[in-house]
Amino acid sequence: MEITLPSMSDKKWTCADLLSSYRFWGITFFFLVLSFISSLGSSYGVYFWSKSLSIPADRIGVILVCGQLGYLLGMVASWFVCRIKNCYPFYFVALLLIIGVVCSFCINGPSDVVRLIIAQFLINLGMGIVTLLVPMLLFSAIGSAQTFVILFSLCLLFKFIIAGYLSIFIYSIPYIGITVITLAVIALLLLLPLKKELFYIAPPKRFSSTQRP
Repeated sequence: MEITLPSMSDKKWTCADLLSSYRFWGITFFFLVLSFISSLGSSYGVYFWSKSLSIPADRIGVILVCGQLGYLLGMVASWFVCRIKNCYPFYFVALLLIIGVVCSFCINGPSDVVRLIIAQFLINLGMGIVTLLVPMLLFSAIGSAQTFVILFSLCLLFKFIIAGYLSIFIYSIPYIGITVITLAVIALLLLLPLKKELFYIAPPKRFSSTQRP
């Protein structure tokens, strides 16, 4: 069976079209916020669960494994999600993010491990979907296989950078809970103005002073 990604040869976007589009920057910021929140589980989350909630190490291991399982399933699900040619998949991922964040802060002790498992699974499920959905979406706009490979590599690179450097300064951020909730709400609000068709329509005309009359 041949696997193909959706493209639109008659409505190509250029890099300049993407960089001048709110759709591109709104989706990019949403991806970065989701990467930040999903990385908390493997850095600050482990410390908080152990010190503040007194959750045993074996249960923390189960939480992390379920989070990774959600990430892998999200990458598989993205192959089906990318066939929905509108912005609704991002709203679905935003819903997963909000539910996951709410579940993460409805924890009172070791007895609420199931909520943590659900929270980490949902957040990382959304992260897995977006990790492949963003490169697929931009590939459909530009129509270049090299673009897909480069963007997929950049998505993974940004995720690893955020996860790596997060452990350096995360413990000095005051009111980390309020910060996470605020970022999640802002990311959701930035998705609302997106055009329904995203990049599946012809790019808007750009007017530049360098263009010849």
